[in-house]
Amino acid sequence: MAVLMRVLLGVLACLACLAAVNAQVQVASPWIAGRATSYGSEPWLWSIHEGSCGYGYIWPDEPLGWDKAAMPDVHPDYAGSCGRCYEVACDPTLFSDNFNNAIDRRHVCYDSSQSVVVHVSDTCPCNYPANFYMNKRWCCGDMDHLDLSIWAFEKLANAKWGVIGIKYRQVPCTQTPANPAPAPANPFPGVPPPPGAVRPTKPRFAGPSPVDGTNEEADIPSIGGVERIFEGKAQKGWVETSWESKKVRTRKTDPKTAACYKLESGGAFAVETTKPNFLGQVSLEFWVRTSDGVPDININIAGPRGACRMVKLQDMNKSAVNHDDYTKFDVYLGLFDRQDEHTVVAFAAEFKGCGGNAAEDLTQLMFTNDLPEETQTICLDNVRLVG
Repeated sequence: MAVLMRVLLGVLACLACLAAVNAQVQVASPWIAGRATSYGSEPWLWSIHEGSCGYGYIWPDEPLGWDKAAMPDVHPDYAGSCGRCYEVACDPTLFSDNFNNAIDRRHVCYDSSQSVVVHVSDTCPCNYPANFYMNKRWCCGDMDHLDLSIWAFEKLANAKWGVIGIKYRQVPCTQTPANPAPAPANPFPGVPPPPGAVRPTKPRFAGPSPVDGTNEEADIPSIGGVERIFEGKAQKGWVETSWESKKVRTRKTDPKTAACYKLESGGAFAVETTKPNFLGQVSLEFWVRTSDGVPDININIAGPRGACRMVKLQDMNKSAVNHDDYTKFDVYLGLFDRQDEHTVVAFAAEFKGCGGNAAEDLTQLMFTNDLPEETQTICLDNVRLVG
């Protein structure tokens, strides 16, 4: 009997060990291959404090300090990314940029077994006229990408390399890496807090924990999330108000939620809302059929005080293409508030509106055919605002 009891106890102990191992495996999310650039070095030391998540000044001694990251607005996990945390390690590998230039970074990592946890506080917009070439090169979805603060980047590799291969995964913001990457001997100095800066009362973390799904405590601004506008028809809170247009049949190969409109010269596909749906949002996202070329369409938003500065669809960087000949575009809302063709007035978190309208007063979205004496057909799918 005593022997049997010892055997049973041994079996139970083994089962407990297996359960512990399984729990550890569940804690660790899968690593994802990608690449990383850096931002926040001189003369742009203030840039980590002006991120689209709207945190304002980041105190160096608050949790995770200046280890920050900007996520491309075309990333599939971009919506609601403000406040999330990712563990990042340097990956010695070959990769390319969005122009298919091969880049060899197989020998630049300080130690590929070391990692750093970064906190998402900003956006890397695919379309950004002030830095058009570089944003198109890195932030338009050709592969997974993170823009790391210079303080995080320099823990993994020398800043002189500009871009490195990485592997990354979402983790709880309180997680400590098994092998933390040390800070460099002489990091960038950063900037002191401006007059009137208020230290946060809680860690500015957010999002469901990848471990147990519970929400982490957060002290972050209210961000818009995802606002669905049009999926074959106007969605809840929106109404179609098109003019000089006619809805035409879609092709058999078109997505079920797509809709096509023939626009006369001066006509537009348009939708309106009576709710403050633009408040707190960062970008406009939509798919358009491009098998016959990108339509020569102008996009704009408006409110009771007037229209904003239009954005030309053919000038936009593409962020994705699917098998149904539809191309995805992400339009940074700041583009509607620019002073000229190359200057964006504000970061998205500071987007106060445009055309004389406050962000909460903007009510209309328009895709307009401004070609003289020429009709055009535009097929749209999954039009939405993303914050």
